[in-house]
Amino acid sequence: MFANSMPVRITFSLLLLLNSLARTLAVPAPTNTYDKVERGDYKDNSRTWVGSDYDHGSCSVYSELPLCSSYGICLSPPRKHSKLVAVVLGVGTQNYTCTSPTQVPTGNGAMATLYDITKSVGLTPDAAHAFSAIVMALSTAQNTQNIPLGLGYPKIGEHHFEPRSGKGAVAVFNLWVKGKQLKFVGGKLEGIPPPPDSFPGSVDWLKLGRTAGIEKESRGIKFVYRVHTAGGKAPATCEGLRHQHTVNYATEYCE
Repeated sequence: MFANSMPVRITFSLLLLLNSLARTLAVPAPTNTYDKVERGDYKDNSRTWVGSDYDHGSCSVYSELPLCSSYGICLSPPRKHSKLVAVVLGVGTQNYTCTSPTQVPTGNGAMATLYDITKSVGLTPDAAHAFSAIVMALSTAQNTQNIPLGLGYPKIGEHHFEPRSGKGAVAVFNLWVKGKQLKFVGGKLEGIPPPPDSFPGSVDWLKLGRTAGIEKESRGIKFVYRVHTAGGKAPATCEGLRHQHTVNYATEYCE
């Protein structure tokens, strides 16, 4: 997120790999069960901020081409003089609607809990970018009920969609950063396919911008990038699905 600063089951071998990654990443020991999406009541548990050590042309701190997929196409970078507000791990569901078995599922928004990973991205970007895939793999593994989907990182906000008159459904992000409540209300500006080696069924990478006509609803955030996605993509058809269908996903949001 950016603000203007201008004056299923997995194999035993995969489990071993994840355990190794967890030790390498020094993920904090979990203290509770899976987190559920809840709106409001977010305390300022954010860690030491990376501050001004960011690249104006990048989404994530100290990273090379974080806005580009392996296809060689990129999301446009933030405007000059933009300042990175936070890098968060989003964990939740992409929601879809079905009306007939032969229909392609229709997108119906998303809901996610947001966890602060800003410091980890600044210190170990390659490892932190793997958090989304690790969360999705853990969520389908057996005997992982004591591992929180936020990997033990502090919860600092939530993401959902809300209807607006004449605007349709808009994406809403609520964050607590350094004791301040920040908000983003907007929609898709750009999208690119995820890299071919992404977690199976991953949704596109996106750049979101404030929605025209309701810009004043946003506070402190002008753009949101959804990158390093894992999961969330709808099935090809609605056959065998309920009217309301959800697909688990995890992603890195840069704001």
